[in-house]
Parts: sequence; structure tokens; C-alpha cells
Amino acid sequence: MSNSRTKTTANQKLKKILIVAAVVVITAALIGLAVYNSCANDGTALRSQTAMQSENFKIDGAMMSYLYSVNFQNFSGYFNSLGVDTSKSLKTQKCPLTTNGTWFDYIMQSAESEASEILALCEQAKKNGVELDADDLKTIDTYTEQLKETAKGYGYSDVNTYLYALARNPVKLQDVVNCLKLSSLATKYSQKFNDEIDLSEERMEKYYEDNKESFDGVDYYTWTVKAEDFEAQDDKTTAQLAQELSDAMSKVESVDAFVSMIRAQVEADVVAEEGETEEALEARRQAKVDEAFKEHALKASLPEVVAAWAFGDDAKAGETFVETNDEKDIFTLYMLAKESYRQDEKTRNVRHILFSNSKYEDDTKAQEVLGMFLADKTEEKFTELCAEYSDDTGSNTTGGLYENVYPGQMVAEFNDWLFDPARAEGDTDVVKAESTGWHIIWYLGESNITRWQVSAQSALRSADYQDMISQYSDAIKTNDSVVNLIAG
Repeated sequence: MSNSRTKTTANQKLKKILIVAAVVVITAALIGLAVYNSCANDGTALRSQTAMQSENFKIDGAMMSYLYSVNFQNFSGYFNSLGVDTSKSLKTQKCPLTTNGTWFDYIMQSAESEASEILALCEQAKKNGVELDADDLKTIDTYTEQLKETAKGYGYSDVNTYLYALARNPVKLQDVVNCLKLSSLATKYSQKFNDEIDLSEERMEKYYEDNKESFDGVDYYTWTVKAEDFEAQDDKTTAQLAQELSDAMSKVESVDAFVSMIRAQVEADVVAEEGETEEALEARRQAKVDEAFKEHALKASLPEVVAAWAFGDDAKAGETFVETNDEKDIFTLYMLAKESYRQDEKTRNVRHILFSNSKYEDDTKAQEVLGMFLADKTEEKFTELCAEYSDDTGSNTTGGLYENVYPGQMVAEFNDWLFDPARAEGDTDVVKAESTGWHIIWYLGESNITRWQVSAQSALRSADYQDMISQYSDAIKTNDSVVNLIAG
């Protein structure tokens, strides 16, 4: 869901090659069409030489040009803000993200990394007997037909002229098809590999035991007392006054008492503004108190001395710790609210349809579509409506499904509805989220996967995937002389 979750998988990364081929947008302002139309180079030199290769697969110079163009398009939206002049060769423009490198070097490095991953996956596919079937080839044919229509829609005489403008190099349709075949095979094996990863409870428990610091966290409140916030008295300096308050807060024996002292200071500091209502003032004060609470903080997120206290064998909720600066005029207090624990709460499964606030001014359409669903409350109907109406490009092709969702993963209003203690399986409603729009949400129920297990599964998938890729990475060769022939 856009602006709701951020999760990138290896499969998604590989699929972008397919997606860019179908929907990439080019404007004459970005690419000098006349320059490319007048170029006589047909790419024979690039096509006849290998840019990258593994034992059984290769990517020639023209294919590498296309992969470079995909990565160029991915970066192009940031070029203006980064001071990149797309009317000039990127080979002549220094890139601050590299050491003495150009923007061409930076983008090509991304393309080479992607190509290396594709080749490694293709080798694994061959080793494991995975091949493209008729349906896979039909999908590629569909993308190529869409590419032809895109070229036609932008007024190009043929698709190869369009690709020349897109790639800034003499790329032809067959070069794209060759790339799509490799990336499709890579994606197919990647999906198979992902489906077969061992995610048994025994393996997850062992991973947890070996990596406890990545999973165990503590809840605490923290408050900083500064001498500069006090006014000196006849017999006391500001540092002494700060010390007194710090001592008083450190001696409380319960979380509630500590929070009450924070609350008292907030009420003294946060006063009503002109015309402000009591409700608005209370909301500002409560937000300030809420900021003092930290939930499930990992050991690595805390200062070393504080972490040693909070995660010590004798740590108990209701105890305080004070960290003081060298000048002894700033006192940072910590109140442990919950001892070290892992997140064992069950995650939840949900489907949604997004009506973006960039397209709609109110919930009229959302309510209309909700009525259609309630008249036929089935998975098939929701999937159909999602494909037709949802503005969430991350889930509108999968029936709006998000599995194993944990608190804080979705936008605030979505999150609050989904994790309402009264929420019951099957609940459906329209929820307004300020940052995204109106969501038809269908709560499917709790998952059998806990929150910590979601993290463990992600870590195990990533580790296994990287181990698999690394088996071939050293054997993949790059011909820099061919890469350097590619126009930047």
C-alpha cells in the first residue's frame, strides 16, 4: 500500500524490468528525439559483444544498454534536485554518491548489480531444471505488444525508434525480449526458491536464540531535565534546581508516578494559545507525554550505559536510571516500563481498496463500492472490485491482500481500525486516512504468525537468498570495454 508499508523483495526488484518495458514514460524535454532519430548506429557492435556472462548465460552490449536505461529511468525523477543535466552525457558529470565517479558510473553500477543477480538466478534455474513455459512466453509477448502500443501512443514511427530514445542507445525490440526472457527465468526461479525456504518454528526459534539482541526490546519512558530551563534563585543555581528535580524523579517507585511527574512538567510548559480550545490544548499536552514513551526499544538503540542497565539480569519495571553530562547541568532520566521481551502478539490479515485523496474529494465512491461488496461478500467479489477501483499499486493485482500485518506498519488511521481491541473477523468499513485517502478495509482475522516471527522469516529469507546468489557471483564476468561503449 503506497505510503503505508515499505517492503522490497528480490522478486519485486527483478520484476521492474518487465514493468518498465510496459509503462515507462518519455518526454521530448527529457530525451532529445531528433538527436536519436538522426543517429545511424544500429547497435551491431554492441550486440556482437558480451558485456556480462556466467557459465551458461550472457548479456550482450545492447541488452546491457537496455538494463542501464531501466536504471536511468528509475533515477531520473531525482535528477533535477541533484543538479544532473540530462541534456548532457552523464559520463561528463561527477556523482557525489561515488568516489571520483560519474553519474554514468553510479547508474551502471546499479545495472551491473541487477544483471549479476539475474545471471546468478538463471544459473540456479538451469541447475534445478526450471525453464520458461508457454504461459511465461505469452506474458513476454503481451509486454512487447504493450511496448509497441506505448511507442505508437508517443508518436514514434516504430518501436525500435522509441527504444532508441528510451535507452539513449541503439536498442531494438529483440534486445528487450532477450532481457525479458532472462529476467522472467530469474524471477521464476526466485519465486520457487522463496517458496521452498525452511521457515519451520524450530528454525525460527534457533535464529531467535542466536540473534536475541535483534528481537528483544524494552519499554521505557525518558525525560530530560536541563538547567537552562530553570531560573536561578537566591540560594540555588539553575544546575542545582535541575539536580533536585532529577533526584525527585529518580526516586519514584512506579511507572505511573514517573509519568505523573512528566505530566506535571508538560502542563507547566505547554500553555493555551490564543483562541485554543481545551480539547486542542489537552491533545498537545498528551502528544508531549506520548513522545516520552518508547516501545520495544532494541539494545542497540540505547546509549551503552543505559542498555547495560535496561537489559541487565536484575532489570525490573519501575526502576529508574539517570544519565548526566560532564557539566552536570543536563539529566536524562529513564523509567523502565517493561523488561526485555520479544513481540509474541499475533499479526493480522486484511484486504483493502484505496481511493486516493489525489483523485477523490470525499468517500462517495468508496461507500458505493463498499455497497457492491456487501451485496456479494466474497473473496472473488472483493478481488474484482480491488482490480477495478484500488489506487494501491502494491496490492490491486492481489485482491488488496496484506498478510501478517503488525501494529505500526500501516498508516495511523488504518492501523487504529485494524488493531482496535473490539475488532472482529469479517468486519468491513470505510476508513479515512489523512495521508492516503479512503480505504475499504476487510478484516480477515489473526494470522498464526507472531510479530517476531515476521522479522525472523524476513531475515532468514534474505540470508538464504544472498547465500544462494553468492554461489555464482564470483564466477560472473564483466567486460568493461563493452560496458564503456554504452552511451551515457
